[in-house]
Amino acid sequence: LLLRTGFGERRNTSAYHTDNPGISPEAVAYLRRNFPNIRALALDTISLSSFQHRETGRIAHREAFREDPEFGPPLLLLEDVNCAKADRIQSLIIEPYFKIAIDATPVCIIAISD
Repeated sequence: LLLRTGFGERRNTSAYHTDNPGISPEAVAYLRRNFPNIRALALDTISLSSFQHRETGRIAHREAFREDPEFGPPLLLLEDVNCAKADRIQSLIIEPYFKIAIDATPVCIIAISD
């Protein structure tokens, strides 16, 4: 699921890092429960977590990564994605750059469209 909020247009501003929108834990649970075929959630924001509501964001991350028979496998979160030109995508190729001792992995995303 590619969630284009429009906030990516603020990428080179301080607001992009400190005044960003977030996604609630309930919204993540809703997506996982009702759309079990969604394997990844890509966002054009710096994080799933809002800077102003960090604890809520931590809960939303745990909800995305939770392994549960009701939800299936954890979601792959793709944050800080430039999706301004992402239209009519048929498939994605996601190539991680594995690093040691970090809690995130940079990736290269190639979108294939019609």
